[in-house]
Amino acid sequence: MSIKKHAAAVVCGLALAATTLAPSAALAVGNTGTTEVTIQAEKDAQGKDQLSFDVPTVIPFAAKADGALVGPSADATKIVNKSVFPIHVTGMSTSVENTGWNLVADASKSTETNALSFELNGVSAATPADLSAKAAWNMGYAGSGADSVAITSTGKVAHVTKNLHSAQKAATVTWTLAAGSAQ
Repeated sequence: MSIKKHAAAVVCGLALAATTLAPSAALAVGNTGTTEVTIQAEKDAQGKDQLSFDVPTVIPFAAKADGALVGPSADATKIVNKSVFPIHVTGMSTSVENTGWNLVADASKSTETNALSFELNGVSAATPADLSAKAAWNMGYAGSGADSVAITSTGKVAHVTKNLHSAQKAATVTWTLAAGSAQ
């Protein structure tokens, strides 16, 4: 993108942000008037919520001889809210780009070499998931005691040609989060 187009996009984004935050005049009658006070999560130039959270850096699966994948404990792989307001996971997508693995719906039924299937909290990694309406992915504000989502992980591999003597990168999970709770 050219510098002019990039600058124009930034200016448009800032103008949009300013219009959503700019107060409008309230009608006052007699000698009193009321003013509504609102608060929302800060947005970036693209209109995305500015949040603070941690996601697991790795979900290390161990492959059993029958192809079953054993994941870490759910408490060892949490998404943790570090914001002072509630947030929730709205989406999960998985990529196996440049890993040599083939992400499939069910590795035990696949004929693909290096077939991989796994689920995180019961959500298949094989297709992008819209989690925006699932309350199980809600997190309370930081320090609330409900500020994290523990992630259970299960899966299978089949027709593996990779050397699994040491850990091999198999996939990358991308999490999308938003302010508030799932509705």
